[in-house]
Amino acid sequence: LGLSPFETEVRRRLWWAIYSLDCQSSEFRAIGTQIKEGTYDTKLPLNIHDSDISLESSSFPGERSRFTDMTFGLIRCEMTVLHRKLHSDLRCSSSNYDEGGSLNAVKRLHGLKEIHNRLQRQYLGLCDVSIPLQWVTATVIRLALARSWLIAHLPEGMSAAEQVSL
Repeated sequence: LGLSPFETEVRRRLWWAIYSLDCQSSEFRAIGTQIKEGTYDTKLPLNIHDSDISLESSSFPGERSRFTDMTFGLIRCEMTVLHRKLHSDLRCSSSNYDEGGSLNAVKRLHGLKEIHNRLQRQYLGLCDVSIPLQWVTATVIRLALARSWLIAHLPEGMSAAEQVSL
């Protein structure tokens, strides 16, 4: 779009905030999301400090491999995508189940294990739990993953309202 790196990063952050709000509001109201998968191509924000980029920046800064100002927000974005994917898989699962109902469950659990390993490498390893914000971040990741495991084990046909109460 011919935007500066600063404008691009700010737009990414804004988009993902809107995306997260759409997912949360649809979950609380037990209705479908307004933003449909495949209708956007916005990349995740960079794992950088806010001071790494400015209005005058002519190139994107390199992502940091440690905890930054954006790490918590980035994790929130990734967990929202994970949660939405799990809900989508649950809605589409009835056509992919074998007689015992285990085929899709195994696929979901395998996918969750891969995601857990990636989040462990990419984010949990960055958190120094002696720093309060980083402790909260690590705890949020663990709680969101635990919730995802619970959702992956929900019985087929569980209503959206029952899922929300989890």
